[in-house]
Amino acid sequence: MNLRLSYLLPCFGLLTAALSGCTDNSAAPVSIDYHQIGFCNTYATPDGVRASKPDEVYVVYKIEAVNNTHNEDFTFLPNRLYIDPAEWGASQMPWASKPGEMQDFYAIRNRRHFMSNDASFAQATGVRLLEPSVISHDSKKNITGYSFIAAPAAGKDRPVERNFKLSYEPQEGDANWGHVDPPVVMNNTNAAETAWPHHDNCQDLALDRLPS
Repeated sequence: MNLRLSYLLPCFGLLTAALSGCTDNSAAPVSIDYHQIGFCNTYATPDGVRASKPDEVYVVYKIEAVNNTHNEDFTFLPNRLYIDPAEWGASQMPWASKPGEMQDFYAIRNRRHFMSNDASFAQATGVRLLEPSVISHDSKKNITGYSFIAAPAAGKDRPVERNFKLSYEPQEGDANWGHVDPPVVMNNTNAAETAWPHHDNCQDLALDRLPS
């Protein structure tokens, strides 16, 4: 094998895994425990009511803990959590090319639905805000924070309310060496659940609220 190619193959593998949202490595150095709470459409803020788009719904998640068995500290960034439309039949082609233009390397990333970083959701529902956190190497940290992702609402030609599996997009490092984050596996602690509550008002969901 060409020596240069042998150096690049591991990096290409990391990149491929990141783009595909691959999180089924049970021996990954970092695992994130989470579960899906339910669905809702609106929540009130001091600036007015926030509402999902007519063809979308908020999927609410609780992130429970992050376990870092990596030999370095891990920076958990909530807005790198996402769901992938490929789950409900969207194109899985990794490239989007346009006549006369370079192929769009970020086509897959652009189709992902990322977790909201809007702090008003936690304030409105009285729950712990899901915030960035550094987890020391060889340690586990309880997160117990909430947030949501806007996903297609159930209806004609759209997915039914279902278990929207979370994935995590690693932080990127130098282009020649892949990603600086270690492999991350998402652990759904309630994966057997088949039905979830759907309230118009997010405040009506069963959430672990902070003391007043």
